[in-house]
Amino acid sequence: MALDVRTSQQRAIAKMQALRWWRHVEQMSARDYLVDGSRPGVFYLVRHLGGARWTCDCPAGQVGTPCYHAAAAWRIWLRDQATPPPAAPAAIPSSDDAPLQRRRSDQRATRTPEEEALLDQLYGPRQAS
Repeated sequence: MALDVRTSQQRAIAKMQALRWWRHVEQMSARDYLVDGSRPGVFYLVRHLGGARWTCDCPAGQVGTPCYHAAAAWRIWLRDQATPPPAAPAAIPSSDDAPLQRRRSDQRATRTPEEEALLDQLYGPRQAS
């Protein structure tokens, strides 16, 4: 009996969706994904070979059968292809690039005699301008 790959892929995708297994995928590089196995502490390496070709080192994947691990990595890959890259943050002008503006210290704030005395105590007497 010949294996119908398309039906196997559909079953793998359906299982991945039912289990919500895309939550168990960690992208390791541009083409490698680490996917949790069904047992705790078991992980499988899924590799995107380009186009629609994926490999998984789980028992099913080792014999070429589509698996839900590869389907989960494929779903993450699709999400990343559809998501536009984040916009670059707006440049914050440095003080050198900013237009010259009057600084608060240049505005000659009015101080009470008590504030002036306190400033003289803290910083010493200032020269008259």
